Amino acid sequence: MRCGNLFKSDTALYLQAATLGHLAETRLHLCRDLLILQCLMQRLGTQAGVSHDTLEKLQRDCIPRTSMLVHSYFAVWWLSRVKATQVQSNTVESNQRQLAALEISTTQHTAGQGVLTSRCRTVLELFLAGVGGQQIRTKLVQTGSLSVATCSFWTTMFPSAVNHLLQIVWPNSPNFLLAEFLVAQCQFHQLQVSF
Repeated sequence: MRCGNLFKSDTALYLQAATLGHLAETRLHLCRDLLILQCLMQRLGTQAGVSHDTLEKLQRDCIPRTSMLVHSYFAVWWLSRVKATQVQSNTVESNQRQLAALEISTTQHTAGQGVLTSRCRTVLELFLAGVGGQQIRTKLVQTGSLSVATCSFWTTMFPSAVNHLLQIVWPNSPNFLLAEFLVAQCQFHQLQVSF
């Protein structure tokens, strides 16, 4: 199956961003509730029948990890909701020249750069229209997800694409490309607010 145009339509971009947004929101609420429970357990301590070892583990490991998950899921959820700033193409080109003068390679992160259409896209949709979509298509080819039958497309390939999207927009991931893409696309306000 050829994947050059896979998930490139406005509808596909919207579906991927909305699906990831709902996934992040659900997980955000779950992690938030878990964090509240952990804090209550820590506060009540031995009154709730929690051992000292468990309290220590809560404070040392569980609460910091859960806090990090809450922050990360909030950032992903926010990216799926916030509108991208409309920027003139000559401003983006000027920005890329300045990044090149600073010897910051932008070709990898702006190739096939996202361009806002007439309807205002979210930051996540803009990312998907550019390097994010390219990265997802590459991952789908590498993992062999494109070899599935067309009838199972929506049950195997789409969830796989959303999973790959989560990996590349996850703030604590070594594959995180979004921040550099936002800088290259002059989406400075969104970068400051979310990270």
